[in-house]
Amino acid sequence: MTAYIAILPILTMKLLFLGLLTGLALLAGGVHALRLTDGLYFTVAPNFTAEVYFILPDDLGTGQGKADYYVTTDSNWSTDLTQQTISTEENNTVITPIRFFSWDKKEGDCSNYTVKISAPGLSLSRTWRGGVCLSKYADADIAKPGKDPGSVLDSNADIFSLGFSSYTKTVRPGDVSVELLLQSQANLTIDVSVESSLPFGQKSFVVQTSQSSQRKTLLLNASNILSGTYDIKATGKARACPMDSCTRQASMRFTVSDSEPQEGFSVSLFPENLAIKKLEPVTYRLTLQNNYAEERAFVVNLEKPLDLDSSLILDTFTVPGLSERTVEFTVTPRNQTGFYEIKATASSKGVNRLASAYLSVNEMVSDAYRNVESIKSIANSSLDASVDRTVRNWYSSYSKGDGQNLTEYKNLQDALDSARRQALAGQGQNQTGPGQVPDNIPEEETEPAPFNFWIILVPAALGLGVLLVLLLLRKRKGNGQEFLELK
Repeated sequence: MTAYIAILPILTMKLLFLGLLTGLALLAGGVHALRLTDGLYFTVAPNFTAEVYFILPDDLGTGQGKADYYVTTDSNWSTDLTQQTISTEENNTVITPIRFFSWDKKEGDCSNYTVKISAPGLSLSRTWRGGVCLSKYADADIAKPGKDPGSVLDSNADIFSLGFSSYTKTVRPGDVSVELLLQSQANLTIDVSVESSLPFGQKSFVVQTSQSSQRKTLLLNASNILSGTYDIKATGKARACPMDSCTRQASMRFTVSDSEPQEGFSVSLFPENLAIKKLEPVTYRLTLQNNYAEERAFVVNLEKPLDLDSSLILDTFTVPGLSERTVEFTVTPRNQTGFYEIKATASSKGVNRLASAYLSVNEMVSDAYRNVESIKSIANSSLDASVDRTVRNWYSSYSKGDGQNLTEYKNLQDALDSARRQALAGQGQNQTGPGQVPDNIPEEETEPAPFNFWIILVPAALGLGVLLVLLLLRKRKGNGQEFLELK
């Protein structure tokens, strides 16, 4: 009797926990589709699928005529594309997803991956490297390839974005000008350096961003440039920021030629990856580059999650021949811990081009949650309590401030890294923790009592109630409200 009754509280807790897990699973969302980028690290929700897509021939470079493209994916994670051959040509866009499945994974499981695409007939080849982790807290980060996926996703908050207005550009010999863009919602002082064989008049800058002045445009000017292909690399580093994610890099290829650029067009978005704290409109910049000799009309369609408002959904823009046009629009998130992918598709006379951007709200909090989840999966109860206190203390300061104390965040990451090492060192030791029964104590034989079904029905109803409350609270999240996920 005593042993049977002792099981009932455990059963009750499991049923309540099941209700919470169901609510979190629904809040986590479904499939994410992310543009393949070198150094892309992303999460897959439990029992869901994430898609990473590439676009041919755009992602491999230019080439005339139809060609065979050979694609391979190498990863310890289950995917639906390991080898594939795709035949296409310069004016026939093929968008191909690589699906990453999480069915056989548990919280915190991670893997690196490599995607190789080659077109021997065009003498073109390219390799992308990144990482994937299972987590109910969605995220995507761009970092240096080859790093541990868990460490990137748990500590890489994109507090500012750095990029060029377009990835490639072709101009005539003479004076040239290139736009370099920075954007952040935080108060940052950013040192920017530019590397290129182009003789720009200025290659180092100091930029200040703030809530009232989020975007900065740097003009790189050079005179009397002769024909040739020039690579440009820019690096931005935020001052008083000790984390790796406080350094951002961007690159583009600049072609100076007497001949007309190869026909076609491109579309790009800026910022590409940005984390914000306040639920306020974020300005985006869409650039259409028309390399056709004649004027063209482009239909632009913006795809976004339902809980992200946008001033641009569908529109038509006319761009003169051999020129570009920039369109600005705003997006406004509605969830305090949201992760969003924004996709812009431009179409002209049956040819499509696509660009993607990512926006995270309170990414520091999501990263901290994910880090804690993976530590708790291997820690004992004493360490669990210590980790909870550490995160609560940090969160108390973060939630009351502007979210820009990067030194505090670095200290939190260091403390969690130390806790992870301690948990790993303690694995495999046979310790009896609080509330655990030693193996050498025999169980008392008792006669079971009649089963009471209300013991199951009541917790199940409570679990359903918790789920409904979570959904209602998610809808009510707005400006000034605190996070609900931290228990």
